[in-house]
Amino acid sequence: MSKKRKACLAIVLYFASAKEPKRRRWAKEWYLKREEFTSENLLRELKLSEPRDYQNFLRMNNDSFNELLEIISPIITKQDTVMRKAISPTKRLATTLRFLATGRSFEDLKFSTAIAPQTISSIILETCEAMITKLQEYIQLPKNSEGWRAVAKGFESKWNFPHCIGAVDGKHIAVQKPKGSGSQYYNYKHFFSLVLMAVVDSNYEFIMVDVGANGRMSDGAVITNTKFGQLLEKGELNIPPPKIMPNSNYQLPFVFVGDEAFALKDNFMKPFPQRNLTREERVFNYRLSRARCIVENTFGILVSRFRLLLTTINLSPEKVQRIVLACCYLHNFLRRKIKDQYSDISKYNNFDDPENDVNIEHPQLHCLQPLRGRNASISAKNIRLKFCDYFNNEGKCTFNEKLQNEYTFLKKCQKPGQEYKIECTVCGAAFSIEHGGKSHNFKPERHNIAARASKSHKVSNFFSPKTQFAVKEQKLAADEEIFSYHTCKYNQSLNSMDCTSQLVRKLYEKKFTCGRTKTKSIITNVYLPYALNVLKKDLSKCNFVSIMTDASNHNSQKMIPILVLYFLPDEGVKNNILEFNELPGETASLLTQYISSILDEWGIRSKVIAFSADNTNCNFGGVARNGKNNVFYKLK
Repeated sequence: MSKKRKACLAIVLYFASAKEPKRRRWAKEWYLKREEFTSENLLRELKLSEPRDYQNFLRMNNDSFNELLEIISPIITKQDTVMRKAISPTKRLATTLRFLATGRSFEDLKFSTAIAPQTISSIILETCEAMITKLQEYIQLPKNSEGWRAVAKGFESKWNFPHCIGAVDGKHIAVQKPKGSGSQYYNYKHFFSLVLMAVVDSNYEFIMVDVGANGRMSDGAVITNTKFGQLLEKGELNIPPPKIMPNSNYQLPFVFVGDEAFALKDNFMKPFPQRNLTREERVFNYRLSRARCIVENTFGILVSRFRLLLTTINLSPEKVQRIVLACCYLHNFLRRKIKDQYSDISKYNNFDDPENDVNIEHPQLHCLQPLRGRNASISAKNIRLKFCDYFNNEGKCTFNEKLQNEYTFLKKCQKPGQEYKIECTVCGAAFSIEHGGKSHNFKPERHNIAARASKSHKVSNFFSPKTQFAVKEQKLAADEEIFSYHTCKYNQSLNSMDCTSQLVRKLYEKKFTCGRTKTKSIITNVYLPYALNVLKKDLSKCNFVSIMTDASNHNSQKMIPILVLYFLPDEGVKNNILEFNELPGETASLLTQYISSILDEWGIRSKVIAFSADNTNCNFGGVARNGKNNVFYKLK
């Protein structure tokens, strides 16, 4: 065979054995059956049969969804072609809302939407951009003085902070480390993030948001670089001029409030440093934290509804910025349309009383690390001092007829030095209203538990509403009674009773449930009435008594116990506590008034033959012991 014939044969064999090129598909087969596999069928069923599940799926009810769809449809609607049918605006919006609500990946969403991940990515970004464009009116700074005054009125009526025109704070949105960014986005909490900076009004609505600053920057630096911060610095926000505070002669400016990360300015208040606080400064910090907490709560509502913000978002910073902004606009939109269904704010309005706890910050507040080397102006410090003085005098909360009419079971505390406290005639609780107002003091669950427990002093009635008890139930009640007795006798912490109760239940008795609340109720409603009864009988039998007192400093508080020492022929010398309470000071007049009222309350003033206290001038006068301005002389 010649070489030419061999070459021709080789060419023929090559083309004969070559495979046909694989044809490219327009789309996967199951994508083409979108109408069959899509979640739209599920949504239609939920809308008809389970409206609550429908709302949980989209984070809004059907009316709000349709209204939002009508607003953004002109932007997100695509035209059908001869090649394919366009994805409907309803499907685009539903897919975006489900992504924001769950934070599921695009690869995961394709199985519930029957849409390719690349298409889902573009749909979500386009829809978020449309919401930002069309919902602009839902996030706006007030344009004039009247608008700012309306914001201030809300903070005054709801959060007891007059002249507050916004709560400011930043939130870190976790992201995957952007390529080539080094440590630029690495924050002090040890993860990569973008900063959402926001100003919020008293209704948990954003009035300014800024997203995009890298997580390495502090809140103070972030707000300085925003348009809001620049307008604030230049005085171009049309904030109203200083005005007289309610019920006072103080003329103070309208201010924003924030935490320690921000700079103290004439129109921006932050708390006093936490070290060596006086009582007055603690009160100011408490009142400011009540107003500042609104922005923290707003962030909490936002991320609880749009749980994408709780995940680490694996997108570029530019895309994250658009998505987070869309969430903020949606938040305000839904707060105005379906406020009650969108967010239950009652669980966020729970403050501890500054009179009962050293840490008066809201438990959920996590302040940023304080910045050093940044000095505030003298005028800003003076304004903060004036606010502090106002909150401790004319601006403090007091017990009034309106409160009495609204809560008939309350009465004003009659003990000297306790005028700022009220007592509950049902559960016996006493708490301060001087600085916190009424909104955080009434805890129905605790009140109801105490009210039920106070109906009877019998241990058996306390544990169960039954009138007849089995032997096992009586033994269980006795066990819990003894448990509470030893807790009280050996000075155990009530907070530790939950863990101890669980241990007893695990090792000995499965039905044993004597945690902190029940232990406290047994001590308050069983042992306390019995102990007071015994003491009252003892004091009626004895002919003379001695009184002892001292002062214990608990930070800026003065805790004053009053003890009584007496003798009974059949029992010998006994001592008991008559009263243990807080006084605003330690002067001779205040102590004398306090002790006298307790002696009169117990009916033993005429039986007192001795007074014992530490060797101070307010108790016994000077060295010569001839002064008249002391407790010993005044009691005589």
